[in-house]
Amino acid sequence: MDDLEPFSEQIERIKVKLPQARAADPACLVFGSKQHRYELGPPVAADTVTAFDARIGITLPAAYTAFVTQVGNGGARSGEAGAGPFYGLFALGTDDGKLIERFEHRLANPSPLRPGIEYEAWQETLRDLGNRTDEAAYLANRDRLFGGLLPLGHQGCGIYYELVLTGPHAGRIVNIDPDDQPPVFAHEANFLDYYERWLDEVIAGELQRNGPPFGYTLPGDDKALMAQFDRASDRQAQFQALHALSARGAFAPSTTTRLVELARGEDKEIAYRALDLLIDVAPAGAYEVLEPDLTGSPEQFCAAVKRIYEAGRLYNGTWGGDTRIRQVVIRRLGVIDDPLSFLCASSIVASGPAEDVAALEPYCDHTDPGIQTYAWAALSRWCANHPGGQGRFEARLLAGLGSDNASEISHALQGVSGLRGAAIEAGLLGVLESYAGVKRDGWSEGRIHDPLDARIAELGYSGRRAFARAHKSNAYRFWEFWKR
Repeated sequence: MDDLEPFSEQIERIKVKLPQARAADPACLVFGSKQHRYELGPPVAADTVTAFDARIGITLPAAYTAFVTQVGNGGARSGEAGAGPFYGLFALGTDDGKLIERFEHRLANPSPLRPGIEYEAWQETLRDLGNRTDEAAYLANRDRLFGGLLPLGHQGCGIYYELVLTGPHAGRIVNIDPDDQPPVFAHEANFLDYYERWLDEVIAGELQRNGPPFGYTLPGDDKALMAQFDRASDRQAQFQALHALSARGAFAPSTTTRLVELARGEDKEIAYRALDLLIDVAPAGAYEVLEPDLTGSPEQFCAAVKRIYEAGRLYNGTWGGDTRIRQVVIRRLGVIDDPLSFLCASSIVASGPAEDVAALEPYCDHTDPGIQTYAWAALSRWCANHPGGQGRFEARLLAGLGSDNASEISHALQGVSGLRGAAIEAGLLGVLESYAGVKRDGWSEGRIHDPLDARIAELGYSGRRAFARAHKSNAYRFWEFWKR
């Protein structure tokens, strides 16, 4: 296969980078990687590819052929996907471990897909397929629309990334949601470029962020993307560059400076997006833009903390935060009089160390039940995410276990995860006895019973019965009755 020679250097780079990717993500935190664990099956013989080409009536793109014949094919075990984006790469000629005979008849069809199809145009295309009242016509139309595409792997929810085999975009990768969203082409020219970019982003730690999914944005580091923004001749290209920046885990100082300029600019759409990026990736730059609002009127302050909460995705607890932002928020917690604003502010505070989180303790006794609940939620979430650090708040958490407020008990159960000692066991026993006669429902199951079971298990007990007996309590009898 002389046409594979141009890929030889890239193939060798990929062979080196694959174990580097495995080492960079030992816990398999990248989406889907627990399925393939960065393992590939052995390559296939060139004769196997030639036979497959003859079977489908078309020659596979050379870059993909180079990969399956020189790097690997599918997973390390038969029927499993191998190291690759999302849930991994299918073996040649398979789909989720099954032969793709249901697609085989359309692989040689010319692909009509192109980059940049608008949502409305795609919806019209889907409507033109007809409906299943005429099954034969409907399936024939789908074969034409999705012809010339070889499924390479799935992303979940019925979405696949596929290799274009025919037409003007042959060799490229396209993301296909056959029932709703228009196809999204990856920007790489061929499969090897796409796969190597995936390895590079795994190694750099980019794909462990909760950003856009792999292959949906422009490639390049933050400085290259910022340069593309500045060179862009239309707004769509500008927004594509900004969208790609959201997948980057850090910005160079020059990128942060430029985004601060944009966030202060007169173009409201660009300014809004630039501030989102600063909040999410470079919060120190966001402080420069938001300082007047954070230190302004209570209304301005509350609007600013809500913006930080939303753009920083604080609801998933991964925001790195900024010390100056946290200190302003801590000083001004008292001006907040509505629970929603307090939810946002307390989440910002909980992005910091224990000495910052301590500022929330007084609000666990607030007269507003909403503010009280969110204070408890932020405190318990911090404790659950910082095993070993929650000892500072043990007294508060024990008080929560002994509360007559179910919400406080629920949050305290989350927060004491990892704590040990007689006082903790006594607190858990109190919850067990208080809720022994309370029949389970959807709320108590998830908020009381399940975390209580988890804490009992952490202490080394086999279950509620063993825990109750060890503490000479008869509560387990009620549990046995009510769980029926």
